[in-house]
Amino acid sequence: MVFFILGGIFALILGLDTDPIGPEVLFAIAYIWLLITLGVRRLQDIGRKGIWLLLGLVPVATLVLLYWVVQPSTHKTRE
Repeated sequence: MVFFILGGIFALILGLDTDPIGPEVLFAIAYIWLLITLGVRRLQDIGRKGIWLLLGLVPVATLVLLYWVVQPSTHKTRE
């Protein structure tokens, strides 16, 4: 929905009839970057490596990833 709103604003400001690729691409890149970094951080909080986030690419394995994400964080003290 945000893509449509940004596209409409972009087209309105520039007076375009059709919406070329504009700020939606920047928003999508920022959004994906944020999701990846938050996912890696959450996996590290439960004691897993960030590479496990790639399980999200496998449909059934996404359930395992979801299970890990809802687990409580581990409290390790750093010395």
